[in-house]
Amino acid sequence: SEQQHEYPCLHIKSNPLHDVDGYIEDHEIIDDFCQNIWKGKAEDIVKIIGLTIRFNEGKLTKLMLIAPSNTGKTAFCQHIDFQTIHMKRLMQGMAADKGIGTQVINGLKKTGLLLIDETNEALSNDIKNMDNRLYVDQFGSGGGTQDIKLHFTVLTSTHKTATRTSSDELYHRFLQVELLESDIDYILTSSPVFRKNTNRYTTVLRSYFRWLLKDAITNPDYTEKDTLEPLQAKYRLELNSDVNDMLYDTAERVIENLKSQAGAY
Repeated sequence: SEQQHEYPCLHIKSNPLHDVDGYIEDHEIIDDFCQNIWKGKAEDIVKIIGLTIRFNEGKLTKLMLIAPSNTGKTAFCQHIDFQTIHMKRLMQGMAADKGIGTQVINGLKKTGLLLIDETNEALSNDIKNMDNRLYVDQFGSGGGTQDIKLHFTVLTSTHKTATRTSSDELYHRFLQVELLESDIDYILTSSPVFRKNTNRYTTVLRSYFRWLLKDAITNPDYTEKDTLEPLQAKYRLELNSDVNDMLYDTAERVIENLKSQAGAY
């Protein structure tokens, strides 16, 4: 199509940029979700996804999203057409134990955006070693192993178990965004703005995030060095050696502080 020709980075069957020439400018809703709950991190995630597609990033195409329950982490990814499969279900499909439904497979083929939901266990090698293609069994007639090109994969979790013990191993393959309970003003279902009109809240966010994705893919002012690389640096997994150095420095400061306090008496 003309749109696909204009944006050659979108090697997929349907263009996710259709029908997003504007968004509903309800800043009460946008600020409530993006700032009161997500502290700017949801917008960063959408920008990372769009810029990764735009600049054809080959390695950092998977993001572990860790956030408390009822913060809308799955929903806002679905607003930009991510296809959702629970991790246990995906593992069955990758092992050919139980095929994935045709509707989900077709959705993945159209968008190239995969959301692996409920990733609350340590990552298997099949998930760690996923590249930009997904090989999964399809259920029903015309099934069999499907080879699907992926633009981006998001894995959602409520805790860090999935990546806690393997940060070095995943450093060059995963990004990680963590939203702590102490960060948020309230969960989504407790938001007075959300409770006032849940349908409008959803509609506005879907419109806004689709517009934001389009902006990341098409804005001529963005460059890989000035836009994508700083976001990647911000959300790279910490190396275990970095964590050890940080703990050592902290311990040294604590010891020096205790010594100075002891000397005062």
